[in-house]
Amino acid sequence: PSTNSVPKLTLQECIIENIFDAGILSINSSVYARNSLILNCGNNFVAVYGGNYQFDHCTVASFSTSYLSHKNPVLIVNDFVVDGSVSFTAPLDAVFNNCIFWGDDGMVKDEIIVLKEGNDHSVRFNHCLYKTETDLPHAVFVNSIKNQNPLFEKIDINKREFNLRLQPGSPAINAGANLGISFDLDNLPRNLASPDIGCYESQ
Repeated sequence: PSTNSVPKLTLQECIIENIFDAGILSINSSVYARNSLILNCGNNFVAVYGGNYQFDHCTVASFSTSYLSHKNPVLIVNDFVVDGSVSFTAPLDAVFNNCIFWGDDGMVKDEIIVLKEGNDHSVRFNHCLYKTETDLPHAVFVNSIKNQNPLFEKIDINKREFNLRLQPGSPAINAGANLGISFDLDNLPRNLASPDIGCYESQ
């Protein structure tokens, strides 16, 4: 873990895609991500054994292709690690603001997994759009959108073309909270009063 308030990893306007295993794997560490896209990874974002995490205006999504099957949730967060038959816990504080967690054309019903064994555990989703069939008792959702297709601009599995900007009519448009972030992943202006959810702002 970081010994001060500065995260061990900071991602600003980054794209991580087509990773066979983990796009981001964090073990009891700290990550801040802003306006970033994590796309089509074997495990998009996995945070285990606690840590500190803040994601603002990020899109985390996976779709099965001829190269990689979508068979793992796009987000896995927990506060423990198992060594043999012994489980060890560590404090976990994770907050996701104005983020999309989505997947399709795979075997995954729950794109978010949040597991808890310790007492010092906080996972919050604020103004997020996400896909899951199972209730998540160890997470708090505020003004979030469940199981509504974000209507990405283009998802063509056969041609492997993925444009995760938002189509008109997307439920993610104007559904975010003002985080004071005035631009998106394309460095285009955001509507600060009612920004879009995800890494791209519709123009």
